[in-house]
Amino acid sequence: MKKIIVPIVLVFLSLACSDTKEIKATTSDTPIDTTLYISMGDPDTALVMSMFTECTHYNYWTQREQYMRWDTERATIHPLFKAMFGSHDAYQERLKLIESNQMRFIDDVHNEMTTSARQYGGVSGTPEFTYLVSKKDTAFKALIEEMLEDENVSEEEKEILKDVLGSM
Repeated sequence: MKKIIVPIVLVFLSLACSDTKEIKATTSDTPIDTTLYISMGDPDTALVMSMFTECTHYNYWTQREQYMRWDTERATIHPLFKAMFGSHDAYQERLKLIESNQMRFIDDVHNEMTTSARQYGGVSGTPEFTYLVSKKDTAFKALIEEMLEDENVSEEEKEILKDVLGSM
């Protein structure tokens, strides 16, 4: 029993005597590992932290799901963003940058859907498709109407698009 207790006591003593002055709370430009927050069951906090830290490095492919959530879950995400970072010096600047990125994101989504429609004759089955349909996006609605007239679009895709067009 003494063989187990002695090492445990030594570990606690070494931790208690360590120099805690080295620990600093800082904000860095390095990405925050949001996996920890998501695994803890709080994807909203993970999203907010990621948006705040990564807004200066917009990338459509790596951040598309984040910007979709930023837009579609606005009622939940925006108050949390303000609560977490409202007193931060860069709050207003980052919020404007995120909103600017959101506009870029919507343009990128439109471009991606248009490219997909032209190259592959299909747009359904993607997160971008679901996002634009839920927004009842007018530019996307026009693209769908155009695709219904396109002979390169499969009949299956046209059926899906007809159903979706009815809900828009």
